[in-house]
Amino acid sequence: KYSTMVCVRSCSLAVLVLCCLQPAIAGWASDDAISAILHKKAPSSVQYERWVGNVSEACIDAYASLAASHDRYGVNRLERVVDASGKLGAGLLDGNVYVQGSYDECLDTGDTQFCMLEAVKASQPSSPLLVIQTCLPSNCSRSDLLYVLELLDEALLDLLGPGGVVLLPVTCTSQKHPPFNAGAVVMVVVCVVFVVLAGLGTAVHWADDQLKVAARATWSRDSLNTSGKDEEGGGGGASGEKLPLLSRLASYKQRQGASDPPTKDPFPVRLAKCFSLLKNVPTILSTHQPASAITSLNGIRTLSMFWVITGHTFYFFSVSNNVKNPLLFLRYIAGRYSFQAIINAYFSVDSFFFLSGLLVSYLTLREMSRKNGRFPLLTFYVHRLLRLTPTYAFLLFFYWLLQMHLSDGPWYPTIAGVDSQPYNTCAKYWWTNLLYINNLYPSDVPAPESCMGWSWYLANDMQFYVVSPLMIVLLYHSLPLGLLSVGVFLLSCLTATGAIAGYYGYSASMYAGDQPSDPSQSLELYGRPYSRIAPYLVGIAVGYVFFKDHRIRVKGHRWLTLLLHVAMLLVAGVLLLETVYGLYNIYPPHNHVLSSTASVMYLTFSRFAWGLGLALLVFVCHSGYGGLINSFLSMGFWVPLSRLTFTAYLVHPIVGMAIVGGRRDPFYYTDIGVSIFVVGYVAMAYAAAGLVAAFVEFPLSNVELLVFSVLGIQRGSSTRNPVATQAVPSGTDVSVPHESKHA
Repeated sequence: KYSTMVCVRSCSLAVLVLCCLQPAIAGWASDDAISAILHKKAPSSVQYERWVGNVSEACIDAYASLAASHDRYGVNRLERVVDASGKLGAGLLDGNVYVQGSYDECLDTGDTQFCMLEAVKASQPSSPLLVIQTCLPSNCSRSDLLYVLELLDEALLDLLGPGGVVLLPVTCTSQKHPPFNAGAVVMVVVCVVFVVLAGLGTAVHWADDQLKVAARATWSRDSLNTSGKDEEGGGGGASGEKLPLLSRLASYKQRQGASDPPTKDPFPVRLAKCFSLLKNVPTILSTHQPASAITSLNGIRTLSMFWVITGHTFYFFSVSNNVKNPLLFLRYIAGRYSFQAIINAYFSVDSFFFLSGLLVSYLTLREMSRKNGRFPLLTFYVHRLLRLTPTYAFLLFFYWLLQMHLSDGPWYPTIAGVDSQPYNTCAKYWWTNLLYINNLYPSDVPAPESCMGWSWYLANDMQFYVVSPLMIVLLYHSLPLGLLSVGVFLLSCLTATGAIAGYYGYSASMYAGDQPSDPSQSLELYGRPYSRIAPYLVGIAVGYVFFKDHRIRVKGHRWLTLLLHVAMLLVAGVLLLETVYGLYNIYPPHNHVLSSTASVMYLTFSRFAWGLGLALLVFVCHSGYGGLINSFLSMGFWVPLSRLTFTAYLVHPIVGMAIVGGRRDPFYYTDIGVSIFVVGYVAMAYAAAGLVAAFVEFPLSNVELLVFSVLGIQRGSSTRNPVATQAVPSGTDVSVPHESKHA
């Protein structure tokens, strides 16, 4: 702690030396008091002559220029630069290692740049030892700033012990909003095209509805008049009187089927309506659930998405090193029992794997049943690609090319700037995302540095989808062979996970308090398909159970049947809770050390146990014994949010990075503060997801439906226009045979 304090003080003084460089050399001072303060801040041990020989002349001249000019408020511009440079704050013992400057004041001064440098210990490169923010004239090079720290390098090495100090590359920003490159311009044009198409589609839809209403009213009136004339006089009865109005209406209804105006729109109108907000927004907001739907899936899907966003909130703060009191957070808050749900939020993704396997299995089996056992090979794969890839590609390029323009701040260039690692990775490997292999290649790029790092999930799910027919087709034709196939995949998954975890000696948790975790664990286990498929396999088995409508009943013993389902619900609760909260004692302040065997066992079976817990929960709810749990998960409130899950998953990190990266100062953790942040983050993420769904996802899905219809291609089962067998199902109303829903 003492070493860190001395290091921060030394570096902050060094920054002030650079800011005071020109006054010492040229002898000028715009204000005697400011000049005196600056001279007092400069350490006497540093000789100014050394600066003259090592700092560039352009930098020195820039300081002189700033000293001789004033801003529009009459304040000397050099004083602005000095004031905007970082100063050591309180809370060092809680981990506040930020020599924090003023980003906006610096860049608003003009002809300046805001620079940030991180120093880390070589033994812990992911944890900053200090973060220096300073304001420099724009003509000063990064080496001018680095020279200051080079003077102190030997002192830092002595103070910080073996392992030394590593200075990360300096990040400097000279303008808040970078210029648009060609790719960004193209992406803006694409966004405008979608907005224009939505406007045209909405206008065509409205005009077509108005014309149809007018035509229907005219046709109805003419039909009634014609009917009245036909029924009166010579053909209407012995007296020649008109028939009553009710009789005329009956005659009109009899003719209606043969004389209705045409209702099928021409192809251009149908194509335009695909983009209509009048069509897509009501579809998104509808809360309708058929009586035969597995309604509990809507709640599970939406709550899992909330859980993902909450977990990523803490992840973004952690990755960006943007927390002012990290030691307090890591050593005390993370040890709370309630906080285990945040630390282990990665199980939320396993919920999606389970749901995806269930839906793929059930809907495919039902489709094969309608086709007498024939597997729809072409539509199975083609529809999947057309359903997911266009929206995925849109958001991938949006993230790569436009993320840097969504916000600005001292941390933002390292997150989304042209020099950031994710930007450069996207430039090289964007194609791996569209081929759904980005979780395998490149194999040495960790998630924070990868292109759209959270899309590893889509790659895994697509790979699971590709191999799923090897199990589903066998399950349909032969239950023993199907179970054997599922068992082989499951055994392979558990064996590979256990072998890798044991070989590398991975910890049971990727998070270990204030101790660095093994970065290879994220590469070798977290995002690889061979370690994540277990919940998907459980979902496939549950889909088969629902397809066959298997139930657990004890004839003549209703209470025993109820007790069996309650027992299943309790087992589900134990599996789910123990999976999330079972590692509570390994975190500070408890610091219980798990044996290597226990760690391997947890890593091997935890995801499988999570899938089993969800399977039991969904089975009990679907069987009619879920009680209040099923009522809560089946609320209509979840239905529209559930439809937005796919886009919410893809969009929410884009929103989160703009929020976190745009902060001017580090976040000071408090329970209330982070709760407010999470609620706002969820709201903004779903608002953005709604826009993408209404303008991009649903219109493109409608186009796919239209093309399939024109070509006469029959698709498989669907929960709405887009099929529900997508990676993070956006469809709802997952129907099952009507007779299977009973209490």
